[in-house]
Amino acid sequence: MVGILNVFCFYYYQDVINDSYDDEIESNRFYEKQKKKKQRKTHSLNELLSFISYIINHPDFKKKGLIKSQYLSDENFSPEFEREMKKISKEITKMIKNKA
Repeated sequence: MVGILNVFCFYYYQDVINDSYDDEIESNRFYEKQKKKKQRKTHSLNELLSFISYIINHPDFKKKGLIKSQYLSDENFSPEFEREMKKISKEITKMIKNKA
């Protein structure tokens, strides 16, 4: 059975790292490296941001009408409101991390 990480690594490798669609061996090596990193939790921030960027820009993601949520500061909000929004965001992040 093929897992989601395997599928993601295959497409990411083919689309971003190597333009050649006939290099299944290297694609599998990339998958194995990512699988090990996932177990050790040693992904770099830049690598993870690259993965997120790839996912949110993928045509299938866009077809679903999905978006990447992001809070943008607005000068029309009071400083107190901005502080409270940041607190809420931090609390949500903590809740998500605690579930993982």
